[in-house]
Amino acid sequence: MAVGLLAWTALEYALHRWVLHRVPPFRRLHALHHEHPCALIGTPTWLSAPLFLSLWEVLAHEASAPTASGIATGLMVGYIAYGFVHDAVHHRLSRRGSWLHRAKERHARHHRAGSMTDFGVSTGLWDRVFGTRSLPVQRHAGAVPAERRT
Repeated sequence: MAVGLLAWTALEYALHRWVLHRVPPFRRLHALHHEHPCALIGTPTWLSAPLFLSLWEVLAHEASAPTASGIATGLMVGYIAYGFVHDAVHHRLSRRGSWLHRAKERHARHHRAGSMTDFGVSTGLWDRVFGTRSLPVQRHAGAVPAERRT
């Protein structure tokens, strides 16, 4: 299962970076999310469920049913967790310094940075590996953010 969870984070990054931001039909649909980040736009279950089943069948054929089940379970748990995290970064409050707050800041940078950085939603690991991580804006104590200056 751990292999599946780790694989999910890499798959999430790859799909987001190289499919949702580059492949025309997916890019257009994903652009709607960038235009309306709080709208409930996502991959329908009727599409994702058969993909997981197909992957399980390939893994079961190449390895074994127990191995396929463990990896597929990890992938599905990762996918479901991604759904919760992605919803939370757009719709939930977070305490400054918490894991969720950092995820919210990272995803907000993705939405603001021309969409070419910070592709990881549930983790920033692969953005670090592939050099697509943007750095948070450093604020000095007592500084007023530019958007609040008059």
